[in-house]
Amino acid sequence: MNRPLLVFLGVSIFVLQACTSLTSLQAQNAQAGTDMSAGSRFTPVPITSEIIAASARADALANIPSELIDYEPEAYRIGPGDALFITVWDHPELTIPGGSQTDPAANARFVSEEGTIFYPFIGKIRAAGLKPDQLRQALTSKLSRLIDQPQIDVNVLEYNSQKITLTGAFSNPGYLPLTASPLSLLEAVSAAGINEDKADSSKLLLIRDGVTYTLNYAGLINKLTPVDEIYLRAGDRLHLQSADQAKVYIAGEVDAPHALPYTGTAMMLSAVLESLDASFTSSFRSRDLYVIRDDKSRSSEKRVFQLDAQQPNAYMLADRFPLMPEDVVYVGAAKIDNWANVLSQLFPGAHSTEGAEQVSHLD
Repeated sequence: MNRPLLVFLGVSIFVLQACTSLTSLQAQNAQAGTDMSAGSRFTPVPITSEIIAASARADALANIPSELIDYEPEAYRIGPGDALFITVWDHPELTIPGGSQTDPAANARFVSEEGTIFYPFIGKIRAAGLKPDQLRQALTSKLSRLIDQPQIDVNVLEYNSQKITLTGAFSNPGYLPLTASPLSLLEAVSAAGINEDKADSSKLLLIRDGVTYTLNYAGLINKLTPVDEIYLRAGDRLHLQSADQAKVYIAGEVDAPHALPYTGTAMMLSAVLESLDASFTSSFRSRDLYVIRDDKSRSSEKRVFQLDAQQPNAYMLADRFPLMPEDVVYVGAAKIDNWANVLSQLFPGAHSTEGAEQVSHLD
């Protein structure tokens, strides 16, 4: 049921003209060069419930660098700009100099840019870099010269010194303060909100100490992963990529090759089925869908996943198979004899990764 080579050439011309990112990829692959003779015996990986289930955790874990999971936040340390409320029990003249009717915030002690606070009868005392309990001990030591066994509490009223930055396709980009309660990645994203119309949730960048980590946030939250164990620290920046440029390409035996915006929020293969016209839907049983994807472990190679349209649960499987940006969904015969021909037309110079045993995850 293969179509003539002209069909493939037409598909290739459309992709080259319409898809800038795909054109760049083709140029890179052409420079790399490859022997496509192995493609003729290439076997796509079937999309089954077992493949999807087995890959789910491995796929997500592969996207979480170990250094992010291993980071353990320490107790909060006071910094410049923080507002402190210091209680000296049984000494309201020190705790609330303005009287009991005064708003506690009016009696806050702000940490200066130098990292110090001024306290009556003590003068300047360093606060920056100390945990609240350490400052309490320092104040107790100094006040004990004036007060017998002073009982002191130190609380942070306003957390202003340590922040994380949120930029990109968040609903509420800006800053989030770090407080005495550790801030997790999940909490930060939830607080900022995701702009579902603009965001590519498969590309959440965490920039820390000059190192950029790319996380598939949509994949992490939809699978059993330790994403809740990723904690943020002062100076971290979260940038959520826009989906404006991310696309999924549709080619092969369709009326016209085209591209779909990649929604990023758990976009499934079923979205492609829903985008195809009625003529394809009526003949779906005589066609298969092939998802052609970059093999991240081999820069010039491709993986191919095959959805068998003859299966009664084909749509259900499609609704569980996650797509990635720049995937090419190829509509073709239930059996393609020469994958070298197909891949060489779509991706000049691309390799084909053979065998289901090589697939440990879908990403």
